[in-house]
Amino acid sequence: MSHAVPADPTALSAEVAPAVRRARRDPLHLVCLGAIGVVLALVSLPSLRGFALRQNESDALRILRALSAASADLSDDTRAGDLLERFPNLRHRFGDLEVVGSGEALRAHGYLFDLTRHRTHGAVARAWPWAHGRTGFAVYACTASGELVGHPNGEGQWSGPGDPPSFPFSGNPGSAGWRAVRQER
Repeated sequence: MSHAVPADPTALSAEVAPAVRRARRDPLHLVCLGAIGVVLALVSLPSLRGFALRQNESDALRILRALSAASADLSDDTRAGDLLERFPNLRHRFGDLEVVGSGEALRAHGYLFDLTRHRTHGAVARAWPWAHGRTGFAVYACTASGELVGHPNGEGQWSGPGDPPSFPFSGNPGSAGWRAVRQER
């Protein structure tokens, strides 16, 4: 059987167009397209969620380092919210950084940040998820000298505004699940 190509391309489209319109109205065709859409959503959404959580944690580390460096020479009673007033470039650098409550903490990219003091390490900035599992998992702490540690926080023991992580620098930073975090530039 020989298929001749018509000399006039519009003639071919005139023959095919009704068949394409019929196929678009076919219920089986619509069910197949719907099933493909569902499969794509089921495969893509968990990957997108995982990407968003990893991005939140990565952003938290960048912000934590900046807050830690900014707090190095400040007084013992400096709150995280005070850093935004003293260093306005922080707000410009991290656009959605906002003060939480009375200024004890900041929030950005699904993470909370605060400052605490240690007798040996001085200022320590901490970061933990706003809502464990939804905005992040791990918690982090960074000294003014740049020592950065993290904890997987698998049980979600540190989550939300009233629950900052316990202090990891009471001796061995590797104790109680805390581990050194590799510095990425």
